[in-house]
Amino acid sequence: MNIRKLPLFLSLLVLFFLTGYAICPATEIAAEGLSVSLNDQDGSLIITSAPKKIVFRTEPAADLHFQDLQTDQKTLTANMIAKGSPDPILFTMEILNDHEISLSFQGSGKMSLPVSWPPPFVQEPNDSVLLPIGSGVIWPANLPNGEDPQYLSMKESLFWTRNLTMGFWSVLRGDAWLDLIPEDASDAALSALRDPQGRLSCRFLWHSENGEWGYRRTMRLILGDSGGITAACKAYRKYRIPFGFGKTLLEKAKQAPQIKNIAGAANIWLWHDHCAELMYERTTEKIDVDNTSAIEKIAEDFHQAGIDRVLWGIFFIKDAPKVKDLRKYGWLVSKYDNFTDVMPPELQKVIPAHRIENCDYTVRRNKNWPQDILVQPNGSLAKCWALYGIDGKKYNQNALCPRQAESDIRAEVPGIAQKWGFNAWFIDVMGGSLRQCFSKDHPMTRRESRQYQLYNFQALLDSGLVSGTEEGVECFLPALCYTEGKMSVFPYRIDPHMCWRWKSESFSDPEKALYLDRYMLNPKYRVPIWDLVWHECSVNYWYWGDASNNVPARLKRRDLFNALYGTPPMYSFKTKDWNAPFPADAKSGSDPEKSTLKDLILASYRRAAPVARKTAFSKMLSFEWITEDRLIQRTVFADGTVVTANFSDQLFTVNGSMIPPGDYIITQKSFH
Repeated sequence: MNIRKLPLFLSLLVLFFLTGYAICPATEIAAEGLSVSLNDQDGSLIITSAPKKIVFRTEPAADLHFQDLQTDQKTLTANMIAKGSPDPILFTMEILNDHEISLSFQGSGKMSLPVSWPPPFVQEPNDSVLLPIGSGVIWPANLPNGEDPQYLSMKESLFWTRNLTMGFWSVLRGDAWLDLIPEDASDAALSALRDPQGRLSCRFLWHSENGEWGYRRTMRLILGDSGGITAACKAYRKYRIPFGFGKTLLEKAKQAPQIKNIAGAANIWLWHDHCAELMYERTTEKIDVDNTSAIEKIAEDFHQAGIDRVLWGIFFIKDAPKVKDLRKYGWLVSKYDNFTDVMPPELQKVIPAHRIENCDYTVRRNKNWPQDILVQPNGSLAKCWALYGIDGKKYNQNALCPRQAESDIRAEVPGIAQKWGFNAWFIDVMGGSLRQCFSKDHPMTRRESRQYQLYNFQALLDSGLVSGTEEGVECFLPALCYTEGKMSVFPYRIDPHMCWRWKSESFSDPEKALYLDRYMLNPKYRVPIWDLVWHECSVNYWYWGDASNNVPARLKRRDLFNALYGTPPMYSFKTKDWNAPFPADAKSGSDPEKSTLKDLILASYRRAAPVARKTAFSKMLSFEWITEDRLIQRTVFADGTVVTANFSDQLFTVNGSMIPPGDYIITQKSFH
C-alpha cells in the first residue's frame, strides 16, 4: 500500500494501524522530576523518572477504563469503570515527591469480582521480578527454557500468606527498581504467569472484603535509579516501619528475656520412631510414642558437643516430663500447639482413639465445636486438616475462627507452660494466612483476622513465652519471635503438599537432591528479601518437612544459606536415625569416618550457626552478587559482620582470602 496517495488523515490512520498503535487519549501529571501518563481508554500507565529517564510502562488493563479525568499539576482524579464493581470507583493518583506515587481506589457496595489495577508492567529483556515468597525469590522476566512459574505457586495468591509473606513486590531493571506496595495488603493478591512471549507477567488484584468494597484501597509506588535489591527492600522497610511491624527481638525480650538464647539456636524436632504410624495410619492397635529416654540421651549428645544454643520442640505431651532436663542446659524448649483444627464429634468415632489421646490439643479443642468454627460464605463450617479414619478414608476437621482463639490461649497455655517448664510456644498453621468468617455470632474480615491473630500471638508474649508459628507473615511481627518454614519456599519443597508426612525422613535419593538444586537451593533464584527488611525482628527456620538434614547430601548447601542470611539451622529426625549410618553420597562432603546422622548434624551446626549467633539482633544492611553468575554472594550486617559465600564448585579468592567451593568466610567491617 502506498499511503502517500491517501488523504492526510487516512494516511495517519493507516500508519497507526500498521505500527500497532491506537489513537487513545492519555492524561499526564508531572512534578518533582516524575511524570505519570494514564490512558483513560485502555487503563495503561507510563511512569517516567528524571534525570535518568527510567521508564516503567504497563500493559493495557482488562475490563476496565476511566472517565471524567481531572488534573492539577500533581494530582489526577477519575471514575474507574471496572467489571467487578457495579458502581464507578473514585480513583486518585498523586505524585508525592521525586520518587513516590500514591494511588487510591474508593468503591462502594458489592464487589462481585476482584478488581485488577494497576495492570502488569511490561518487562524488558533483562528485567527481574522480586517476590516475597517465603524468605524471598527473584525470577528473570524472560523465563529460561524449562522453567515455569508454577514453581512460584503463584497462579494467584493473597498477600500476607506463606506464598507472599510481605506486602509488596518489585520490578528490577539493572540497578533501578520499582516497588509496588498495597498499603493494607489484607485483601490484595498477585498472580505470576508466563505470557505468550515467555515473559513473567505479574497481575495485581483487589479482592472484596466479605463481598463488599468495605474500605478505601491505597497503594504506594516507589522508584529508585540505583541500589538494586538492597535499595528496593530498604525503601519498603522505610515505608512499613510506621505500621508497627518492625518490633525487634530485643524489644520483645522485655516480656520474654530468654529470647536472648535464640541467637544461633538450632531448632530440633526429635520424633518417636512410630510417630508417623500414630499420626497418619488407620490402625486401631495402640501405639506408644513416649520418647523421653531418647530425648535425654540425644540432648546429652548435643550438650557434650558444646552446643549451648538450642530451641527444642516437644510435640506430644507425654514427652513434657523432660522439659526441665532440657532447660538445665540453658536451652529454649517449645510446646507444639494448635488453635485451628477442631474435630467434629462424629469424627471421634472413626479416627483412631490413640491418635486423639496423644494429641493433647485435639482433646482441648473439642469444646469449640460447632459454635466457634469458621463459617464459609454459603453458611457451611470451614474445613481444614484431614485425618485418616480406621476405614482408610480421609476426613476433614473444622477450622477454629481465629477471633475465638485468644481466650483459649490465655486460659490454657500459661498453666501448661508453668506445670512443665516450657519457656517457648509454637502455634501451628495460624501464622500463614488471614481468614474471613461469615458467622452471625463472630463475623470477621481479613483485616480483623490480622488483628485477632496478632492478639493470639501477643497472648504468648504476655505469658513470658518466646512465641513461634509456621511461616509467620510480617503483619504478625509485633508479637512473633520465630517462624518455621519461611526459609523453605513452599513451592520448592519436595512434593510440597505431602512433605508434612515426611517431617522426620532423610532422603538419600540423588533425584531429590537434584530437585532441591534446581529450585530450593539455587542461589540464582533465592534472595534474602525478608532479612533485608526484618532480620532483627524474628528468627527464621526451614520447615520441619524440609529440614537441614532431610537430604543429607545437600546439608552443606543449606548451611551456606543459613550463614549468608544469618539464620540458624533446623534438624528434624527419628530417634533410630541419630546413630544410623548413611550412604557415602549422603555425607555432604564430611569426613568418611563420620558417617552417622549425629556426625553430620553436629558438623552442620558448627558451619551453619556462627553468623546467626553474632547477628540475630542486628539489621541486614545489604546483599549483593559479587560475580555475574551470582554464585558468589555477600551480606553485611549492622554489627559489622560481613559474610561472603561461595556457591560455586571453584575456589574463589577475595581480598587475598580464599573461599573453598561451598564454603564462606566471615570478616568484620568498621562503620567509623
